[in-house]
Amino acid sequence: MIKQVTAIILISAMCLPLFACGSGNKYKTSGKPYINEDPSPGIYDGFHYHTEENQTDNFIAYRDGNGEVMLYIMRHGNSSPYSPDGLCNVTPGKAYTITYDAQLITGGVGGVHDYYFLTVYDYSECSYDKLFENGYGWNSDWDSDFPMAGGLSGEAPYVAFKSTFGGYDVFSAKNGKTHYSSMKEVTYPVEINGVRTDLQFNVFCNWTLSESYITDKLIKGEYDDDPEFVFIDCYHSDGERGTSDNDFDTLEKLATGSKFYNNVYRFTADQMPDEGRRVISYEEMETKTAEELGLEDWLYGNIYYGWSDRAKGRWSDYNDDDGPAKKCDVLILTGNFESGSVINYDKDLRLYVNGSHPMDEDAGDNSINIYVIFIRSEFNDLIPQG
Repeated sequence: MIKQVTAIILISAMCLPLFACGSGNKYKTSGKPYINEDPSPGIYDGFHYHTEENQTDNFIAYRDGNGEVMLYIMRHGNSSPYSPDGLCNVTPGKAYTITYDAQLITGGVGGVHDYYFLTVYDYSECSYDKLFENGYGWNSDWDSDFPMAGGLSGEAPYVAFKSTFGGYDVFSAKNGKTHYSSMKEVTYPVEINGVRTDLQFNVFCNWTLSESYITDKLIKGEYDDDPEFVFIDCYHSDGERGTSDNDFDTLEKLATGSKFYNNVYRFTADQMPDEGRRVISYEEMETKTAEELGLEDWLYGNIYYGWSDRAKGRWSDYNDDDGPAKKCDVLILTGNFESGSVINYDKDLRLYVNGSHPMDEDAGDNSINIYVIFIRSEFNDLIPQG
């Protein structure tokens, strides 16, 4: 009896460091050292060594371009892949919740981001409804061995991977995991002043889905995280990775004739306006006064000169474009914005101020509360912006 008790005590003592072995936990360590140090002062492009300890995060397992199984972390502000380093048995295409310690090595001339597990305490498959609970790292550029993460404003966020079996596996907060055969470029012809231009929709979908179905949904504003396809953006490139000078965003080109930043004014009014959006048509700008439009004289004056120069195709301090005359409506977005905010578009192709957040009343030059965008009337007719 004494020998049996002694054996039980010994077994218990051995299991404690392994987080109660036999209880379903998967504690495993690499034996590699935990390093936390920064380069010596004065060293340029040195390496930083830091560890993350006792972290719990959600991951998606995938196979990179070298055939290695990697883990994409589902955490806001982080988009670097982690190497499991043999400490957990994960299957590409599945999601996991993992409790772990990891070594992070960053820096160097080439901009190294090398993350790998030092210890894995526990891991289990993660349900799709919890996968995005800690956010995700934005990565809008496709790379052959790295996932694409995104989601336009108003759309459920997603992370997409090239599948081991061909096509793409797309994980989204709304539709879970969906497999699509293609990443497709769908063009929608638009004619403006007798000149044809193409609006391009980039989507994940199956090859059997018709282009008319996709364009009808998007142009009519009826896309609501439709599981038939995932809307990526309106970007056009000469190649999959988009590296040439001919790459451009077709929605920007259609909306303004060039880029948003060449057709945007930023103003700060003394009195904070209510948050909202308003379109003033070309005809209203042509015929109505500041009083009739309900605009302060200073704001109307600035808007009018910018509108007039575009209508006449005239380059000036109010018009950075060196293009032909164009018929423009005026989109006014009001609210409390950060000065570094930019214009973007949402899943319904409506323009909005991106990167904005409320500013203190004493923010001064960092506070913007009026954005003016000169949009082509033809674009506003096709996709109303009011």
